Amino acid sequence: MTELRRLDMRRTLPFPRDDVFDLVADVECYPEYLPGWQAARILERDGLSLLVEQELGGFGIRQRFNTRAQLERPTQITIEGHQAPFRSLHQTWTFNALGERSTEVRFQVEYALRGRLLSRLVDKLCQHVFRETMEAFARRARVRLR
Repeated sequence: MTELRRLDMRRTLPFPRDDVFDLVADVECYPEYLPGWQAARILERDGLSLLVEQELGGFGIRQRFNTRAQLERPTQITIEGHQAPFRSLHQTWTFNALGERSTEVRFQVEYALRGRLLSRLVDKLCQHVFRETMEAFARRARVRLR
């Protein structure tokens, strides 16, 4: 079994909380600007819950998996997944308003991979993607929300 990995990132963005939330919640646009994202599409909507099929690629591999996102506009997005390559995947986006035009964004990720065969390679891809995600959202916000 592979070990549990954790990442916790924070960033303050000079944009209203609702706008930043909507940017992160727009998962089908992820391949346009997030590193490693090859595809993302919503398979099912059930109220504030989304079943999302995603495909990540890099380091010579491509991996497709589904996640379930729970949207609590405008304060939080929680994402869960248990499909290969993940034994478990839990992500939480928290959006705290710092006045009318500023938002503190917190991105927490906890994951464990299945199997050992490709886990080192997949882990490198995941670490890269998750670490670059916050900066990619900040760049997208500067382009889309100004």
